[in-house]
Amino acid sequence: MKHEDLQYKLQLAVKTYQDNNLEKAELIFQQILELNPKEPNALHLLGCIQKDRGYLLEAVELIEASIREDGSNPITYLNLGKILSISGQPEKAVAIFQQSLNRNRQIPETWFCLGNALRDLGKVEEAINSYRTVLKLKPTHAGAAGNLGAQLTAQGEFAEAESMLSQALEYHPKEINILINYGKLLGEQSKHDLAINKYQTALQLTNTSAELYFNYANSLKEQGEIEHAIASYSKAIELKTDFGEAHLNLGNALKEQGEIEKAIASYRRAIYFKSDLVEAYFNLGNVLKEQRQFREAICSFRNF
Repeated sequence: MKHEDLQYKLQLAVKTYQDNNLEKAELIFQQILELNPKEPNALHLLGCIQKDRGYLLEAVELIEASIREDGSNPITYLNLGKILSISGQPEKAVAIFQQSLNRNRQIPETWFCLGNALRDLGKVEEAINSYRTVLKLKPTHAGAAGNLGAQLTAQGEFAEAESMLSQALEYHPKEINILINYGKLLGEQSKHDLAINKYQTALQLTNTSAELYFNYANSLKEQGEIEHAIASYSKAIELKTDFGEAHLNLGNALKEQGEIEKAIASYRRAIYFKSDLVEAYFNLGNVLKEQRQFREAICSFRNF
């Protein structure tokens, strides 16, 4: 195949991939690789297709093969790092994102993904610095603004977090992540009425976020709207069955309503889905003790 023909096929494959026609794009990339098994762009983007299909191991192998043929493209490293992050390998992802930055330090998405991986490793200050770099390069980056606001909230830097999230909402008034993190910030400051307003705005945009229903329920409960909180915790669990914290907080709300047996069942489910949830053992033990089920209460306290 002539060089011009190869470039044409590559351009066609890339456009087909960008149009989300994965089957046709895959076929063209495979045709290219039959003629040139070491073509780095075809290996890279075929790996991206495998990632989109959920075949992460195959995706990693293809993109690593692409890098062996041409290690100059920062985007190739970026996409490999994303797959490693999805695969639950944040430490490896950090190393790959840094390889991408060694080749180009001006790509906001690389800094954003690096920040997320650092956050997942518990390296909060480094994550914050990465998010700040994103926003220097691209002040309107919604993900970085939302995640930076969340990290600042967790650090107790409420004034800066509010300034950050408020500005982000001006750019992205319908961004769910920003609305949720703004609500959490307001909740941390006991401004639950304002937090509820943020969550209700978000609920007008989506009804598929378990985290949104969970945080909405937390503020409803703090406002004394227990029945509505129970309904919202239940919705969060419907969307994410193994949501241990939602089962725990639902148990707390049910206990306040006097629904003791249901509360006990909810605490047990919290422990089943998240065995290291200390508060669930403690609260279950207290309820069992109040019900004079002392042996089971002692067992629960021992786990605590």
